[in-house]
Amino acid sequence: MNSVNRTSIALSGLLAAWAFVAPAGQQDQAAMDAACQSARQEQLAPLREQSLQQCLTQGEKDQATCEADAANYGERVGIRQAMFYDLPECEAAFNNKRSYRSAN
Repeated sequence: MNSVNRTSIALSGLLAAWAFVAPAGQQDQAAMDAACQSARQEQLAPLREQSLQQCLTQGEKDQATCEADAANYGERVGIRQAMFYDLPECEAAFNNKRSYRSAN
């Protein structure tokens, strides 16, 4: 086997290995992002319920508006920052994404 064929085979092997690595990294990131969102939603659920009840007892808005407002509670809206991205699951997802981007 000449050196050109060996080089071609080696490059093909490297490209094939890279193709299998990239989706796995994306899958890991997706799982980490999902864990972050799950942890955030767990923390936000009681706060959203409290926001809904407070809105309903004030009586200034109808139920549909209160429910819509409560559903967005804790998310980024306008200049308001999203809540609970400082949870360990979210920091791990962010750090993984940042390290993946800086490596590529």
